[in-house]
Amino acid sequence: MGSRLDLRLTTSFGSGRTGVFLAISLLFERMRFEGVVDMFQTVKLLQWQRPSLVKSSAEYAFCYVTALEYLNSFDQFNL
Repeated sequence: MGSRLDLRLTTSFGSGRTGVFLAISLLFERMRFEGVVDMFQTVKLLQWQRPSLVKSSAEYAFCYVTALEYLNSFDQFNL
């Protein structure tokens, strides 16, 4: 029996840190279910609904680096 976590994020503008969290979260879900590792398309998909979700190149870079760190973490545990 799996557990389910309902999560609600609120923000005044729907962008910034919340947008970054959503982009990273969606990318991890896409990695898990689709085998897709494509930050650009993931952010583009989210921006279709909310154009300013990830506003700056610094926010996009943070998403990218976080995904890279996540993927690299698996190499550390392979024996």
